[in-house]
Amino acid sequence: MSDIQDLLVTEQEYALWGPEVRGIKLWPLIRTDVLLDIIARERGYSTSPRVSRTTKYLSPQQWKRYYRTLNFLLFNSRHKYTHLFFTNNLSRYKVTGEAMSFDRLHEELFKHAPEPLIFETWQVPRPMLPDRQFEQRILSQDLLWLLSWLISKRNRLRNQESAEIRSFMLQIAKAYRIQDDGSLSDTMGRLIRQYTPLRSIFKRFIHPKLRVGVAFLEIAAYLGRQAILSKILHEFNYKVFEYQHGVISENHPAYNYPHALNTDQQHPSRQYLPDTLLTFGKGWSSKIDMPANIIPVGAPYLSKIVERVKKDGRHQRNSILVISQWTVTERLIRISTELAKAFPEKEILFKLHPAEIPSFTAIQRRLTEPNIKVLGSDDVYKLISESPIIIGFNSTALIEATAFQGKRIFFSDPVNMPGGIGGFFHDTEELISLIKNPETGYPTVAGSDLWEPNWEETMERVI
Repeated sequence: MSDIQDLLVTEQEYALWGPEVRGIKLWPLIRTDVLLDIIARERGYSTSPRVSRTTKYLSPQQWKRYYRTLNFLLFNSRHKYTHLFFTNNLSRYKVTGEAMSFDRLHEELFKHAPEPLIFETWQVPRPMLPDRQFEQRILSQDLLWLLSWLISKRNRLRNQESAEIRSFMLQIAKAYRIQDDGSLSDTMGRLIRQYTPLRSIFKRFIHPKLRVGVAFLEIAAYLGRQAILSKILHEFNYKVFEYQHGVISENHPAYNYPHALNTDQQHPSRQYLPDTLLTFGKGWSSKIDMPANIIPVGAPYLSKIVERVKKDGRHQRNSILVISQWTVTERLIRISTELAKAFPEKEILFKLHPAEIPSFTAIQRRLTEPNIKVLGSDDVYKLISESPIIIGFNSTALIEATAFQGKRIFFSDPVNMPGGIGGFFHDTEELISLIKNPETGYPTVAGSDLWEPNWEETMERVI
C-alpha cells in the first residue's frame, strides 16, 4: 500500500511542478485526482459519483440563477461587494419545515462579510431551494465554467502543446505506475483552454465590482479547476482563503506536500493553492503540511447545535446511526445488514452522504431488514444528538459526534481518523462485540482540540 510520504517523495524526485503549457503548470490540474485515485484503488474505495454535464448545466433548476448571473455580469455596475466566495452545494441543508435552504459551512462567513458575493456550483443533484438569507447574492459558478468552455472551443491546442501534455502524462505514468485512459490528458487540455476566457470574464465583469481583494474558495487545496481559479485570483492580487470542509489527516494528499516545496516562498505551487486555510480547531492544523497559513477558527453551526441540545435536551432513540459515505457504500450496506440481524430490537438508521442521495432508491432496495431505515436529506446533527451509537468509516460526522456528550462512536478507517475519537473495529463481528460491551466507544479526545471554542471572536478577526 502506498504511503503518502512515498507519493510526495516521487512528486519531488520527478520535479512534477516544472512542466507547463501556455504558462500554466500541468501538475496542479491533475495532482489530487492522481494521488487520490492511487489511494482509493489500493484501499478498495469506490470512485466519486459525478453529476452528468447535462444535469449540471442544463437543468431547469439552474435557469433562475443563470438569469440572475447574466444580469449581474452585464448590467450590475455597482462597486459594492467586499468578499468573494466560490462554494458548492454539498453543505447546503434544507430549513426544517420550509422550502428554503442554508449553507451550514459558510453561512457564518457570509454573515461576517459586509457585502458577500457568492458563486455556487451544483456539485450534487438535489432540489435547488433558495437560500434563507443570501439568495439574491448567490450566482451560478456553473455558468462561468459553461461560458468559458463554450468560448474555449474556438481556442484549440496546437500540436506541440498536445505533445507536451502527452509527454507529461507519460512522466506521470512512469512516476506512479499508472495508466491514463485519456481522461487526465483531456482534463489538462480543457482547463488550459478555459483559463484565458475565464480570466477575461473575471477581469471584465467580476473584479471591477469588488472593493476588497479577499476570496474564499471551497476545496481550493484539491486543485484541479480550483487551481485555475486560484491562479486567476492571485494574478489580481486577491488573498485566497479556504475553510475546512471535512476530515484532514496526515495522509490526505490535498493537504500535504513535499516539505521542500512548503519552505520555498517562490515555489510556483503558491499560485495555485490558498494563502490561508481556516480549520475547525488546532488539532486539525497539526495534520497539515502545505505552503499556507493555518488558522483555527471553529465550526459555528456545529457549536450552535451542541449548545441548543445542552439547553433543551434531546430524546434518545433506541437506534444505531450508520453514517454512510460514497467511498465505502457497499461495505457499510453489509455492516448495516449484519447489525440489523444482531440487534433486531434496535432501529438501524442508514444516513446517506449527500453524493449518495441520487441513489436513494437503489440503496434502499439493498437494505431489506425490517428494522433498517434509509435517510436522505435529514439533518445529520439531529440524528447524532438522538442516537446513542454512531458508526461509520471516516466521515467528518463521526468526529463531529464527539462534540455531543455521551455518544459511543465506532469507525473502521485505521489511517485517517484522529486519535481518541472512539472505538476502531476491523470487521462486523468485532463491531457487534464492541457494541455489546457498554464500556466501549466513548471518545477521549479533548473537544477544544477539534473545535475552536471562541469561533465568533476568531471569525470576526479573520474576516
